Amino acid sequence: MANPRKPDFGFEPELDDVLEDPVVRSLMDSDGVGRDDILDLAASARERCGSDEDEGDESAASHFDDDESWQ
Repeated sequence: MANPRKPDFGFEPELDDVLEDPVVRSLMDSDGVGRDDILDLAASARERCGSDEDEGDESAASHFDDDESWQ
């Protein structure tokens, strides 16, 4: 069953594409977050979930829904 709070546009952009978006870059700059911070977080999430980036349909973020320790 699809998550009603998550729109399905038929695709998910690559992380590199998201990180190159000017609006995302501006927000990251204002928050003091660098590209490497995001890439490290994504790598950590993949390790914690025990999956490769091409495995499965479930996003890594979904594994953190009930875990507030990462916030």
